[in-house]
Amino acid sequence: MVRETIDSDAFRSERVASGWAEVTTRLVPREELYDRDEYRDDDDDDDEAREKEREERLQNDYSDLGRCDETFGYHDIENEVIVDGVIGGTVLLVLFPRRSLDSFDAHSRELQEVGWTLCDSSGRPKVHSIKEADADGSAKRGGFLHVVSVRVRECYRPSDNTDVVAKAVRAAVSAPELNSRWTLATAISDANVYITREEKRKMDKMDSHRWDASGTDDDNSVASDDKKGLDIRWKECAKLDTRTFLRVGYRQIPEVVGAEKDKPCWLFALPDFLDNPTVLSHEEALAIPLHESPELPPKPVGTDADLLDIIMKASNTRRRELHAWVVRDRELRVAYQAIDESEANLARTIDERQRNQEEIQTNQESLAQSRQLLEENRSHLPEEMMAAMDANVNQIEQLVEEAIRQQMNMSDIGEAQSKLRGYRTTLDESSAKMRELDADRRGEWQGETQQLQSNVAALVNEKGASIRKSFVLHCSSRLLLDFTEFLLEMVPPSERIDAINDLDMNGSTPLHCAVLGLPELEQAAEQYNFVQRLFELGADKNIMDPATGKTALGQYRCAVSSSEDYSSVFGHARGDIEEREQAWRLVHERMEEALMPARGESEADRDAKRTADGQHSSDDEEDIDEEEDMDEEENMDVEEDD
Repeated sequence: MVRETIDSDAFRSERVASGWAEVTTRLVPREELYDRDEYRDDDDDDDEAREKEREERLQNDYSDLGRCDETFGYHDIENEVIVDGVIGGTVLLVLFPRRSLDSFDAHSRELQEVGWTLCDSSGRPKVHSIKEADADGSAKRGGFLHVVSVRVRECYRPSDNTDVVAKAVRAAVSAPELNSRWTLATAISDANVYITREEKRKMDKMDSHRWDASGTDDDNSVASDDKKGLDIRWKECAKLDTRTFLRVGYRQIPEVVGAEKDKPCWLFALPDFLDNPTVLSHEEALAIPLHESPELPPKPVGTDADLLDIIMKASNTRRRELHAWVVRDRELRVAYQAIDESEANLARTIDERQRNQEEIQTNQESLAQSRQLLEENRSHLPEEMMAAMDANVNQIEQLVEEAIRQQMNMSDIGEAQSKLRGYRTTLDESSAKMRELDADRRGEWQGETQQLQSNVAALVNEKGASIRKSFVLHCSSRLLLDFTEFLLEMVPPSERIDAINDLDMNGSTPLHCAVLGLPELEQAAEQYNFVQRLFELGADKNIMDPATGKTALGQYRCAVSSSEDYSSVFGHARGDIEEREQAWRLVHERMEEALMPARGESEADRDAKRTADGQHSSDDEEDIDEEEDMDEEENMDVEEDD
């Protein structure tokens, strides 16, 4: 009877609630993981082969930390949560090397997002909050530890302020096996840690049924109320998990707090954050303020959504056509350049062969003289010497004949020149035809734009759609289209300055939207001119995104940084050619000057610049740090048994 009481969930919950429960974790060893992972056929009686395979798998696919990926070098780590000597849950971790982000990409979508959001292409932190905390720069290299998931049985979390989860996470990330093997740890809050099975069951049922119209109004009302209550509970559980990591010693990463209300909280820790031997209390964690998404306008609905849909479709169509023209013009330039280079090569070949012809003629004259001299002296010289001289003259004669044969294909060069002239003529004709078609298409655009204006006016004047609430100014600005001006004209004159500076549901103004991405070099002037036009319409360059603190300048810097980061990894670098690098430098200098706020750049703007500058400096440091990175990666490698 006593044993039944001690083993009951009620008793365990009471122990946890009283604060007496002992919480530890146990790293599951590789042999145990292998036995779980490997399917065993009882009919297979070849014990020796099976044991050999087991040893090979343990050597290649497992490490002292758990499962490992030999190609990318990461370790999947499983910890059992032990409460009063009983297994009560799991904490799953993953440990990465950081010589590049390839291992993050290979692991999972979540880790891909974490890696690219928080680190540069070399794996070094790029967000200000982490770099500021990392005073000595140790987090630039070494292991990167991420908490994948935490699961604890319900009986060990009888209330929302239970210590078990926090103690389990602290024990897992502070395990002796991980000592000195990571320099930066991250986590993303997860409502599933605290949600109960019953609550989850109700959520799944509502998601699957989506109460249909056959139910009564009362039934639907009750279901709707239940769903709202469960949505609130889900958000509460996500915050509880955030507080769990704060109790462990983690800190929030404010840079990833965006406009999305339900986005989970991201957190990070450095090893010295965990120096405190005990976790914070629930009350102490509640006292730590959290960065939360700002209050922003809602998404367009009804006729506002219809209006946005119309502008979005028209804008995407127009931008696709404009982009196709840019690509086509670039291909034409490449084709003309290829013809120019081919003609230059042919000209050099002709010059070279003319010089060769002169040399052949000289050699032929010398050969004739040698042959005549040889015949005149044939009767006066020994036969062996004459034979050797004959052989030498014959060899020279063969070389001259080979040179003559190579010169015989001058007609081929003439044919190639004729073909190139034909190609150029065809290209000229195609280019002229395309310009005619472009002019015709631009004429058609006028009619399409007029029809679009008519459709928009009908929605605004007859159905009550709002230019401001639909965010169509932001949409057209994002694609750098002149729709912005006629849309603004449909706003009452007294509201136009406000409208051109409105925040959308993402916290961006039309000016922010205009610099969200970096265009092709050929379209850089178009972006600059569009930004200047927004200023003429009243755009305020001082306005900050309330979620990130960036002005349009900071947004532009992020776009430049993202473009360069992508290019450095995927080999599409805009600066492969020195001339293009210089052109981009001039573009960026001009945009920086245009976007600089009158009140000066914000801290987030400066952080965006530091990130971009850090990318360039990290490239310079990469060779210097390579040996250190190799040493630290070896520290993460598999530790084999003697």
